[in-house]
Amino acid sequence: GNIVGSVHLDSPKVNFVDGPTEAASQLKVQKEWQDVVSDLTPLRINQFKVINGELHFVSPHRTPKVDMVIQDIQVNARNLSNAKEKDEEYFSSIELTGKMPGNGKLEMRAKANPLTKPLPSFRLAAEIRGMQLTALNDFLRAYGSFDVNRGKFDFFFEMDSTPTKYSGYAKPLLTDIDVLDWEKDSKHQNIFQIAWEAIVGTVGSVFKNQPKDRIATKVPFSGTWKKTDVNLFETVITLWTNAFVKALVPGFEKGSNR
Repeated sequence: GNIVGSVHLDSPKVNFVDGPTEAASQLKVQKEWQDVVSDLTPLRINQFKVINGELHFVSPHRTPKVDMVIQDIQVNARNLSNAKEKDEEYFSSIELTGKMPGNGKLEMRAKANPLTKPLPSFRLAAEIRGMQLTALNDFLRAYGSFDVNRGKFDFFFEMDSTPTKYSGYAKPLLTDIDVLDWEKDSKHQNIFQIAWEAIVGTVGSVFKNQPKDRIATKVPFSGTWKKTDVNLFETVITLWTNAFVKALVPGFEKGSNR
């Protein structure tokens, strides 16, 4: 009995920018984009699709400059606003795929009930598989002051939310990682840079499963929704991004110049 709308975005490009000041940065999802979508259609949106999208994380003021991109993003979200008669607990669905740097594959799946109050309920699972870390060396140099000679990165993230609380975990997995190449690095870096890379490599070796040449950990998180007007999309992206970044560069904080 409802008239609903469908929104398709063809080849959109989104940039997140990490600048030296808050005014020069764009790391949050502004609410204005939601207003733009609302202006495009007066109907409640029941389907949302993205075809061949790109998402960039850009840091033009770092050394080296960073432009980390997720390409070929495909999103299909269904039953976002109606289906009150549905019997399923989670009747809305979101599916996302993309290509990470270093031939990594990104997949995300979510089920939700947007009708629960005061906030929607949802279950979300995301994973990155087979990403070669050498493709992220500019990012690792800029934010962690080290790079890698080889290594594969897999990442798993799950989150459940009710109208009042949330919980989940992040699980990074590093395989066959090599941080320091003495012969190569000594020709291009100073002694302090080489020493830092040696420390990073040594710490990794301590926590490595030696027979499988693998480093893995599982970090649980949980909390309560203290504000009912919270931007759920922004909160989920922030949790996911922080877990992802800290898995690559432990202890990373915005503005760090180590």
